Amino acid sequence: MSEVAAKAADEVEAKPEASTILDAIKGAEPTPEEEGKTEAAVMPSDEKADGKSVEAAVKEADQKAVAETVDPELVKWVTDHVIFKTELKEHQLSQLRQFLISKECRKLVLYQNDDGELCASVNVIPPLESSKKLQYFLKVSSAEVLTTDNINSQTLHGVISGDETMDSLMKMMQGMYVPTFLGNKSWPDSVRKEFAGQLHRFMASLVDATNQKKGKTILYLPEEDLSNPLEAARDKDLVQRLEATLLHWTKQIKEVVSGSDNMQQLEGKGPLEEIQQWSRRDKDLSGIKNQLEQPRLKEILDVLQFAKSSYLTRFKNLAARIHKGSDEAKSNLKFLSVLKAPCEKVAMSTPEKIPSILPKILNLIRMIATLSPNYSSAEKIANLLLKVSHLIIVQCKKNINLNNLFGANVPQCIEALKENSKCCSEWRKIYDEKVAAVERAKDKIRWKKFDDGTIFAQIEAFKKRCNDLREVCEGQLQFA
Repeated sequence: MSEVAAKAADEVEAKPEASTILDAIKGAEPTPEEEGKTEAAVMPSDEKADGKSVEAAVKEADQKAVAETVDPELVKWVTDHVIFKTELKEHQLSQLRQFLISKECRKLVLYQNDDGELCASVNVIPPLESSKKLQYFLKVSSAEVLTTDNINSQTLHGVISGDETMDSLMKMMQGMYVPTFLGNKSWPDSVRKEFAGQLHRFMASLVDATNQKKGKTILYLPEEDLSNPLEAARDKDLVQRLEATLLHWTKQIKEVVSGSDNMQQLEGKGPLEEIQQWSRRDKDLSGIKNQLEQPRLKEILDVLQFAKSSYLTRFKNLAARIHKGSDEAKSNLKFLSVLKAPCEKVAMSTPEKIPSILPKILNLIRMIATLSPNYSSAEKIANLLLKVSHLIIVQCKKNINLNNLFGANVPQCIEALKENSKCCSEWRKIYDEKVAAVERAKDKIRWKKFDDGTIFAQIEAFKKRCNDLREVCEGQLQFA
C-alpha cells in the first residue's frame, strides 16, 4: 500500500465520525507521481480488468468501511421501524448507515417514487406530489453519537402522506409537540405564557385549515388546566388566551352562518346538486352543533363567564343561529331528498322518456311547497323548478352527437334534435297543466305568480338552438 493510501486509512480510523473514506483520501492530496500508485493500491486487479473507474472503486471501499463501522443493532433498529414492506437494498442501506454514523446527517427520508421504487436520502426531501407516503427519521441533536442505548430518545420518526400533509402535521403537533411544550416547566413564566398563547393561535389556524379542506368546521380546544373555573378566571394571561380562542371560534361560526344566510344559487345545476349542497350543509352545521355541547368547550365558556368576558355575548348569539341553521338544513334535506330517485331516473333517461317522469317530480315539488317549513317560499320553489329545467337541458345535450351533426349520420342527428325540441315543449305543457291544478286547489303558494320567463328562459333558448341546428342538418342533406 502506498503512503497516501496508508495515510488515508489512518485518518478514517482516527476519525470514525467522518462521513466517507473519500473525504479522507481527498484530504491526503497525493502528488501526480503518486496518483498512479494510489489507484493500484485501491483498485482490485479484477476491477481494473473490467475497466472500473477510480471513483467507483473508492466509493465501494468507502461503503464497505462505513458498513463495518456502524453497529448492526442500530441498523436493525431503523429497519424494524421502516413502514415499507420492500426489503432495503445496499444503496438504501448506505444512506441509512450514513445517517447513523455522521453528525452532519440529521435526517433520513424514505419514500416510493412514481415507479414504486423505494428511495432513501439523507440530503434531499422530495416533493410530496411525487410520493404517496414519506417516512422520516430525525436526530434530536447533532452533538450526540447514536448508540443502541440512546437511539430511542435521540431520534424522532414518523410518516407524512402526500395527500394528507396538513393532517400529518396536525396529528404530530397534537400528539407530540403541544403536550411537550405546554408541559415544559423549565422556561420562565413570562416566556412560557407568551409561547403558549402563540402556540394556541397557530394550532387554531392549523386545525381550521386542515378540516376546511374536508368541508368541516372544527373548533380548536386548547389544552389548559380549567379544573377550577373560578381560579382560572382570575388568571389574566389564561383568560386572554381563552378569549383569543373564542374570537377564532366566533370568526369560524360567523363564516358558516353567513354562508347559510347567503347560500349561492348553483348556476347551471340541477336538483341533485341542490340535495348534495344541503347534505353538506347539514353535516357541517350538525358537527358544529355537537361540538358546542362538548364538556370541554363548556368549561372554557364557564371560565370566560366568570371572568365577565365582553366577547361572550356575540359568540352565544352566533351559537344560537347555528342551532337554528342546523334544524333548517335537516328539514330542507328531508324534503328535498324525495326528489332524488325521480331526478336520478331523468339523469339516466333519453329525451323521449323524460316527459313521463316530470309529472311525478312536479307533484313532489308541490308537496314540498305545501309542507316544508323552510323551503316553501315562492323564490325557493321557482328556483327548484329552474333546476329541473337545467336537468332536462343536460340530458338533451347528451343526445346530440357532433360526429353525426357534421356528416357522419345527419338524418340520425335530425331525429335527435327533434326529440330534444319535443321534450322541451312537453316540459312546458306539463308545467302549465300543474299550474292550473295548483290554482284550482288554491294552494298557499300560487305557481301562476312565478316568472315563467325565468323558469323557461334557458329551455326556450336551448329549443331554438336545436331548431337552428336541425336547419343546418337539413341544409347539408339538400346541398350535399
